[in-house]
Amino acid sequence: MVLLTGSTLAAVSLPAVLVSGALTPAYAQVSDEFQQALAPYGEWRQDPRWGDVWVPDQRPRGWRPYSVGHWVYTDDWGWYWISDDDEADWGWVTYH
Repeated sequence: MVLLTGSTLAAVSLPAVLVSGALTPAYAQVSDEFQQALAPYGEWRQDPRWGDVWVPDQRPRGWRPYSVGHWVYTDDWGWYWISDDDEADWGWVTYH
């Protein structure tokens, strides 16, 4: 699953376990492959709730994920996000 929080995003697994009436924090499980692929296009930050999150560089104020590109329907994958040129170098990692 891809987690989008404000202007941060990262591939995550959300293991929400109920312990004594409280939810445990969900931490991102980010592979080395993803970290290396995204490193040239932003920075990795440690978030106390989500773990490692990636923040893209050089996005305009007010930028949101899934705003620079378009959706297409494919027979194999259903709805699929195609990043425009401005995000093509890293969109394939973050939006799939």
